[in-house]
Amino acid sequence: PGEHRTVTLADGSTIAMNGGSRLSVRLSGKERLVEMGSAEAAFDIAHEAGRPFRAIGGERGVEVLGTPFDTRGDETAPRVAVSRGVVRVSDLENPARNVRLTMGQVVERADADDTLQVSTGPVEIAGWRTGRLIYDDRPLSEVVADLNRAYPTPIRTTGDAGDIRFTGVLTLEGQAGA
Repeated sequence: PGEHRTVTLADGSTIAMNGGSRLSVRLSGKERLVEMGSAEAAFDIAHEAGRPFRAIGGERGVEVLGTPFDTRGDETAPRVAVSRGVVRVSDLENPARNVRLTMGQVVERADADDTLQVSTGPVEIAGWRTGRLIYDDRPLSEVVADLNRAYPTPIRTTGDAGDIRFTGVLTLEGQAGA
């Protein structure tokens, strides 16, 4: 937690990882595959038409048709945001259920009915890279998960507190300031 790391792959792609992230990378002649455990990362993928780039996290798969994109691979609030190019996001349990995203679009799993919802607007998912976490009606459990990636001392919610909705901007300046 609190450590950011950028890794350059052999194909020239880069992965910027948020604190507390785990992922594994397999590069083969046919495809490039990233398996995200509990991870939040920003990807800038080198285009190779004959060798697709795929990222799998939780029940969601991402196939890059262009770059870059940001994603959260945990089950707290799985999201994919596209800042340039085209990305296809699919539900691994139901591959027929997928969406194609272009620049400025975000997809996330809806709380109520577990569907993939696409929205358009500022791509704020990678706020951890700039030290500003921006929330619009998000559950407190998501805010706490983000703070636990940013700081070494864990924060927990009790009872139903994780269901409380939060709107606001948090500036990451050190755990005492959060």
